[in-house]
Amino acid sequence: MTPAEKLSEKEASKARDKIKAKLRRKTPYICHLKRERKRLGLTLEKVSKVVGVAVGSLWQIEAGCTVTLANAFKLAKFFGKTVDELWQLKA
Repeated sequence: MTPAEKLSEKEASKARDKIKAKLRRKTPYICHLKRERKRLGLTLEKVSKVVGVAVGSLWQIEAGCTVTLANAFKLAKFFGKTVDELWQLKA
């Protein structure tokens, strides 16, 4: 492998790291999705199939990452809650 190829790998790695950092963006809200899911004894896979949101997206949402408004409403409806009940503004 030439030094130029190694450099391009490093650049690619930095680009991937930037993308991952954006995905880990935190919201100013406390998400109660995981609590509700666990309370009902549901897995991420089960919720994913019923609601139509990817497992990876659900995992990121539970970890505090941003959520689309459409997915927030789908999840709130599934759990029988309002969006405000599932996502509360941090004090």
